[in-house]
Amino acid sequence: MVRYRIMFKRVAVGLAAAVVPGLVVAVPPVAYDGWTVNAGGVVDSSSSCTAVGVSCTTLVEDTGFLYEEVNTSEYSFLRLILTEPSASGDPSTLDFTNETFIPFAEIGGGILQGMAAKQVIRDQTTNFVATAEIQRSDLRVNALVAEDAFNIKLGQNMSDAEMLSDFSYRNYTQYPSWYVPGAATPDSNNVMGEVLDINQEILVGEAGDTTKKQLVDYRKRDGYQGFSPSAWWGLLEPITTAGTETLDGTEVLSWTEGQEVTSLWIVQSSNVGAVPGTEAADVSVAYQRLENLDDATVADELARDIPEPLKPFVWDNANFGVEPLFQ
Repeated sequence: MVRYRIMFKRVAVGLAAAVVPGLVVAVPPVAYDGWTVNAGGVVDSSSSCTAVGVSCTTLVEDTGFLYEEVNTSEYSFLRLILTEPSASGDPSTLDFTNETFIPFAEIGGGILQGMAAKQVIRDQTTNFVATAEIQRSDLRVNALVAEDAFNIKLGQNMSDAEMLSDFSYRNYTQYPSWYVPGAATPDSNNVMGEVLDINQEILVGEAGDTTKKQLVDYRKRDGYQGFSPSAWWGLLEPITTAGTETLDGTEVLSWTEGQEVTSLWIVQSSNVGAVPGTEAADVSVAYQRLENLDDATVADELARDIPEPLKPFVWDNANFGVEPLFQ
């Protein structure tokens, strides 16, 4: 049975969908996944509605479904929570979840536009998890940290007895100049920055043999993300900062702020290809390639006859994040 509780309120709206100056709204307004669902399919979001200045009012509910108003000290939002009608537990254990926030009204007048949404699909038997997040318009612009001002954020990971696989991607689109006084960005939704990570480790020996393995790690960094917290209006924070790395002793790759740079590392364990019944074995092989796609320049290094390398030959943590390990 569906129960309805309709709430009416006066909303002050300006002539256009302009953001009230000085309004800062966290994205999302309350943390995702602050809810549970019981064996009867009733969704309970009370744990995310207890912070100071936060309150929630149910508008519509059904099995695996909750539509409510979330009020913060600055703004009111509509939140939609979806999961399977037969689901039971918290979001970290459920096979499907969807949570969406839409701005409703600012306390005292004004209006925001946009949305923030997160969807998760999970397969417990294969340890597979796929996550997608979308932020549009003001709910993206108002992110409190530059990295969180993404337009799209995707993640996927899977693990079983023979493979570990991780994928993540974020992109950032340009801000309209009418919204950001002085920002050197056109009135468009063109992508201005990207962050891509792919990491996969595979066992290539017989079943149960964990000594024969290969790893591929790929990273890409490009452009700019959100606003720097130290200079909120008009100053975009770079994804890539200027850097230089040297491979194979003499191959130097340099890049400047905002350029598109990639890192590829491939490594194979020392006993892949071992001859059965003998002590002969292939040696370790490691290859690293850095590339500046904007300047069409490359530096790379190939090594054989080496002990199994734990990590890449060179690494820039500031630009490429946590260094991958082969273990």
